[in-house]
Amino acid sequence: MSVKNIPLSEIIPFLECIANRDFDKLRTTVHHFMTHHQASELEEVFLTRIEPALDKDSLQWLLTEKFTRLNSALKKS
Repeated sequence: MSVKNIPLSEIIPFLECIANRDFDKLRTTVHHFMTHHQASELEEVFLTRIEPALDKDSLQWLLTEKFTRLNSALKKS
C-alpha cells in the first residue's frame, strides 16, 4: 500500500501519543500499525507525514526519547 493511501485515522494516534508525550503508548501504536503494514511503510509515514507535522519541541522530545530508550536497551544487553 502506498503511504499516500494510508488514512489519517491511522496516523492521528501517532500524533496524539507524541502530543501527550506518551512513549509507551506510542510504542503500542507502532505495534498495532505494524500488524497491518510493513516496516518500510512505517518509516515512510514517519518521514513524510508525521515528522514534518511536528513542532520543534515535539520532534526534539521524540528523538530524545527514542535515543534514550535505545541507549538504555543497549546497556542492558
